[in-house]
Amino acid sequence: MSVNSISLRAGRLSVKDPRREHQTVQLTIAVHLLGVLLLGGCAAGGLGPLPTDSVVPTATGQLSELDKFRAACASGLPVDWRPAQVDYPKALTASVGRSFIYEAAVDARDARPPAGQVIEIDVGTAGMKQVAVRCRLAARLVPSSDVLKIDPEGNEWAYRDFTATGVVQWAWNVTPTKPVDQKLTLVVRPAVDVSLPEGAPQNSYGGGGNSEIRVFTDVSVQGTLIEKVSYWFDTQWPLVLTIGGLVGAALAGLLVWYFGIRQKWKNRNT
Repeated sequence: MSVNSISLRAGRLSVKDPRREHQTVQLTIAVHLLGVLLLGGCAAGGLGPLPTDSVVPTATGQLSELDKFRAACASGLPVDWRPAQVDYPKALTASVGRSFIYEAAVDARDARPPAGQVIEIDVGTAGMKQVAVRCRLAARLVPSSDVLKIDPEGNEWAYRDFTATGVVQWAWNVTPTKPVDQKLTLVVRPAVDVSLPEGAPQNSYGGGGNSEIRVFTDVSVQGTLIEKVSYWFDTQWPLVLTIGGLVGAALAGLLVWYFGIRQKWKNRNT
């Protein structure tokens, strides 16, 4: 084989096919475009965590009933009553001059745990009441007498909005000043008692924004012997004096009557 034929074959081998080169370029561009789209999709999907207060679909892609309720509240449109549970202290034990925290909550979650897992109680028992509520709640704590001092002022309404947790909470600082048992009344509105026939529709509870429910807490107040004696004198001594005055007046009247009768008998005998 001649040198010229070899160089001719080499020249043929080094010649590039234009159609094949064009296909290669197209494939390269397609691969790059696919990579850009994939990266862009990941960035747009938001790899960071969702805000804790966001509305998150369930595994089935549906919003939970709580999220639907919160979304309706945020829209400002009329909202049906939402089943919930009031968690509060049913009974408490306290001491004179020692403050304690009174906690209460409204739990609107789909699955509601016992009250003792939602609120904290130092010495006492927790209670629950099934209610129905609307969006923005208000509560106040009312004492049975001025023996219990409440801070902040219990008669003032404290407003709360539902968050993503589905629970709203309140807390008051309560201080007993006398060793006598008391009652606390928690008032929540808008709320209604759900003592309705089974199967009643959720929006049939009735009542308006001023509908309210009341739950009661028995407070057993402990005190020292001196505190109890002092309280007894403060509250009972005026009554003792009043009774003593009445008894004294009765005895005086009886003595006057007795000596009057006696004198009459003496005069008659003489």
